[in-house]
Amino acid sequence: MTTCIVCERHDAGHRYACGPCAGRMRHQLRGIEVYAAVMAAAPGPMRRDVGRRSPGHTSTPPVRLDVVAALDRRSVTDVLGPDDDEDAPWSVPGTLAGIARYVAQQFGEVRVSRPDVTAEAGYLLAKIEACRMHRWVVYVAEDIRALHAQCRRLAGDQPPPVAGACLAPGCDGLVIPGSIPGAEAGQRVPGGRCNVCDRTYNWLELALISEREDVNA
Repeated sequence: MTTCIVCERHDAGHRYACGPCAGRMRHQLRGIEVYAAVMAAAPGPMRRDVGRRSPGHTSTPPVRLDVVAALDRRSVTDVLGPDDDEDAPWSVPGTLAGIARYVAQQFGEVRVSRPDVTAEAGYLLAKIEACRMHRWVVYVAEDIRALHAQCRRLAGDQPPPVAGACLAPGCDGLVIPGSIPGAEAGQRVPGGRCNVCDRTYNWLELALISEREDVNA
């Protein structure tokens, strides 16, 4: 048994990263694409607290500067100067390009990185399976995870409610409550779905998972 070096839990099957971790990286890359599109479509303030000031005289900038910085493809994310803020948002296109450039170098590929979210995410999606064969996949997984978390925060998306851990063997995903396909065509019924392996759970299974989580809490 070869333990996954990313989650340090599951059998990686003679690789360095297990299947669920590879699936999670793919899910996060696709999520980054979606969040980047959401931020680009609505870069304005999430709310305006004008208070006693008259409309139009608030000090709130017309756009969220953190979102603008995150979408700026000219931002450099791997070099900090004396005037740089370590907590500043990572450039989404720049960071993806940096990860893609690192992966290409590890494989000895000559590739011109483009600070384009869709292009770089697509390249990485195609390379995830090959990355599992190398120890440095842990660095790729961590950078993707961190960028996804930043994008989720900047897009104003809250993590979905979680019923508990997935019961599928070898999966360390989480079960998210929601509607699932019913017995009849087009029918949707209450239940849940794993965010990694996509296994569905009916309402009774969901209740049992939640009850088990309460007992173990």
